[in-house]
Amino acid sequence: MGKSKAIRGIKGVSLTFKKGDRVITTGLKKTKLWGDVVGKVTKRRGNKVFVQWEGTSFPIEEEMDADEVKLDISNQ
Repeated sequence: MGKSKAIRGIKGVSLTFKKGDRVITTGLKKTKLWGDVVGKVTKRRGNKVFVQWEGTSFPIEEEMDADEVKLDISNQ
């Protein structure tokens, strides 16, 4: 099992993201107008999550605040 780090302090919720997790946008902050975009976590740095979005032409990861994404449980 890989390492995972919890992000605490976001509205009293503890979130855990690890490399390889599928995430979806929450509609908060810069994702407000994005709709439901799915991506994969590539790394974690503090309260930041780096995501490679699916179905986009952007080959690089994007730095997101932890509250801008949530775990995608639609395929589980």
